[in-house]
Amino acid sequence: LRLGHFLQALAKLKKLPDTTKAIMERLEPELKQIVKRSTTQIADHAYQRGENLAQESQPRLLLELLELLFDKFKAVAQAHSVVLAHMQQIAAHTLGVTHEEEIKLYEQADVSAKIQTVLQVLLMEYLDVKNSRSSTEQSAQLSYASTGSEFAAFFAKKKPQRAKQSLFK
Repeated sequence: LRLGHFLQALAKLKKLPDTTKAIMERLEPELKQIVKRSTTQIADHAYQRGENLAQESQPRLLLELLELLFDKFKAVAQAHSVVLAHMQQIAAHTLGVTHEEEIKLYEQADVSAKIQTVLQVLLMEYLDVKNSRSSTEQSAQLSYASTGSEFAAFFAKKKPQRAKQSLFK
């Protein structure tokens, strides 16, 4: 109920479009913070269990991280669905009363797209898809360097070196 009242107040102040814009601008940075905190949480739990963050435990730790992120991101998506339901109801009511131009809202698909983008960057960094990282340098492509460096430090996966063989003699 409080959320609905809060959004109604924003609508009366004609701040619903600004609210929508602010939500969309803050969504991706907030999702990246969730990744950062979750990475630290998984690494801390592994350390407390006395596990070495060596190569052999990385796939299991990555799986733990992804499961934790999926749970958290599912909660984020559900929260946005509640906010959107209230916003759509208020926007429809406001449009019906004032006959003004329709209020543009974000959609649940926008939330899903941001979540997918954050997960994709995380996995690309882990898997080193573009082979852009050496053992001493961090990826410059990652838009959130602190998250990437923490993730790389805890779960860095090294590509196996292939023996160079000549194809023709």
